[in-house]
Amino acid sequence: MKNALKVYINKLLSYIPVAVFIYTILILINISQNVENLKAEFGINAIDEFINIYIFYLIRTIILTLLLPLIDHLVSIMKLSYKKSIIIHGVLINIAVGMVYYQPGIEFETMLLVLGTGIIIYIVVWAIIYVREKQFLNDANEIFKENSQK
Repeated sequence: MKNALKVYINKLLSYIPVAVFIYTILILINISQNVENLKAEFGINAIDEFINIYIFYLIRTIILTLLLPLIDHLVSIMKLSYKKSIIIHGVLINIAVGMVYYQPGIEFETMLLVLGTGIIIYIVVWAIIYVREKQFLNDANEIFKENSQK
């Protein structure tokens, strides 16, 4: 149990900066289109409304970040092939994003934008990790070759 908690906390600490970065991108995309609407609807209280929206989504992002290591653990328990586990992991994360950010009355197009952005970000992060793993393995193989020649 201690080991599982330690792994969860380590993953949580590595996911929080990524989640806040992604959150910043998403909030800027969503709010930048609605700045004029906020000014027109709330007038002088527009900044207060912006802060309320920002905090609302920040709390939801933290909740999502708390769910991510649990999803990782769930996928690791399934013991699937690498490709299947990546696909299932991506689907589970995007379902979690949909559940956390869903609001009654939200427009369908907005929900598709959020899920689409989540899928794109997931693919980019996965591609970066994949390239870095390949680079690490290539570097390690070169070091082993050099050491074996000596």
